[in-house]
Amino acid sequence: MLRNDNIIVSIEKAWYTNDMVALKNISFKLSRGELLLVYGRSGSGKTTLLRIIAGVLGVSIDGGFKGHISIFGLNPYNLSSRRILELIAYIPQEPWYAITAPTVYGELVVNRLMVKEDLKLIPKIVKAYGLSHILNKLTYTLSAGEVQKTVIASNTVRNPTLFLLDEPSNYIDYNSRASLVSFAEELLSEGKTIIVVDHNTNLWWNLASKLLVIDKGTQVYFGEPDYSYIDKISFERKPRIEDTDNLLVASNLWYRYPGTSKFILQDISLELREGEVLWVKGPNGSGKTTLLKILSGVLKPTKGFVKRLGKTVYVPENPLLYFSEPTISEEVRDESLLSLVGLHGMGSRRLVDTSSGERRRAAIASAIARGYSIICLDEPTAGLDPYSKALVFKAITTTALRKRVGFIIAGHDEDLHFIADHVLELGGK
Repeated sequence: MLRNDNIIVSIEKAWYTNDMVALKNISFKLSRGELLLVYGRSGSGKTTLLRIIAGVLGVSIDGGFKGHISIFGLNPYNLSSRRILELIAYIPQEPWYAITAPTVYGELVVNRLMVKEDLKLIPKIVKAYGLSHILNKLTYTLSAGEVQKTVIASNTVRNPTLFLLDEPSNYIDYNSRASLVSFAEELLSEGKTIIVVDHNTNLWWNLASKLLVIDKGTQVYFGEPDYSYIDKISFERKPRIEDTDNLLVASNLWYRYPGTSKFILQDISLELREGEVLWVKGPNGSGKTTLLKILSGVLKPTKGFVKRLGKTVYVPENPLLYFSEPTISEEVRDESLLSLVGLHGMGSRRLVDTSSGERRRAAIASAIARGYSIICLDEPTAGLDPYSKALVFKAITTTALRKRVGFIIAGHDEDLHFIADHVLELGGK
C-alpha cells in the first residue's frame, strides 16, 4: 500500500560514487503533481540522479550510494521489479536501449501487460503521442525520434505515478515536443509527478514548479525556477566561403527500404562545396538519417547517384556505434581537438563511462581528427547544454573554414541555422 503522504520523492544528503564522485550532497523533496526541471552542463550527474531514483544503479557498487532516498515513502532498492514498473516510468536518454518488442504496438502491449491484464489505456496513449501511422512498423526501422516517442508512450501506458524523463526532447520534432508538453500537463493535473532533465529549458519552464541545478555533481540550487541559473550563450554565425570546389554531388535520389513499397526519399538533389555546412531538417520519419547514410555511402540509393570527391564518414545519433577505440585519448589522438570540444584532461576516461553529451563531442572530434573531407553528423547537438553546444559549433565552423571540410548535419535543433550555409528541408510521411 502507498502511504497517504503527499511527498512523492525525498532525497537527503545523497552521494553517489563509482570510479569517481558523480553526485555530492543532493537534497530535495517533491510533492504529488509537481514537475522538477533538472539542469546542468554535460557530465554533471543528472542522468546518474535519475538512475538512482529509478532504482537502476546499485547502492553498494564501489562505495555506491550514501544518504537517504524514498519514493512514496519506500526505498526503491527494496521494491520488486514489478512494483517499480507500477510506480515509476524511466525514459533513458538513449531510447533505443529501452525497446524490446518487434513492433510499436507490441511495445505498448508488452509494457501494459507488465502491470495490468487489459489494454484499455493503449488507444488514448496512441492518440496522445501520434503513433497511429507507425503502430505496425518494425521497431528496428524507426527513426530516432520515432523510437523516443515509442519509449515515452510505452512507459506511459503502464500508468505510473512518477515519471523520470532524461532529455525527452532530444530527437523529436517541434510538433511532437508540443504534444509531449501538453500530455505532461495532463499528467500533472492527474496528480502525477515528473522529474525531467532537459537542456531545452524553455520547453518546460511554464510547467516546472521546482528547479534543481547541478554542477560537477554538486547541488548548486533547488527552489522556484530562476532563469539566472540557466546558461545564456550567444552563438556566432559562420562566415561563408566563396569560390570553392565541390565535395559532393547527389542527383535524383530515391530510396525505399527492402521489403517495402513506399519511398522514404523521392527525387532529392544537392551539392556540398568545400567549407560548407548543409543542414538537413524535417519532422520525425521524413528520411533525414536515411539521406545521411546514402550521402556517406552506408546505404545505396534505389535510384539516382552520389559523387563524392573525398573521404566521407557518417557519425550516428548513438555515438557508441561510431567509436573504434575504448578511451577518449585513443579515439581522438589530438589534445588540441579535445580542448576545442571541452574534453581536455579526460583522455583516460573509457567512452562507455562518459555521459551522452561527452560521447557526442568525442565522436565529432574523432571524425575531425581522422581527416575526413565530408563529415555527416546525425543529431550532433542532442543532449548538449548551451555551453557544450557552443563548443561543438566552434569546432565545426573552425574545421570548415580552416580545413575546407564539408559538413552535412541532420537535426531538429533550430540553433543549427547559425552555422548552416544551406538548408534542405524534407517533408513528412
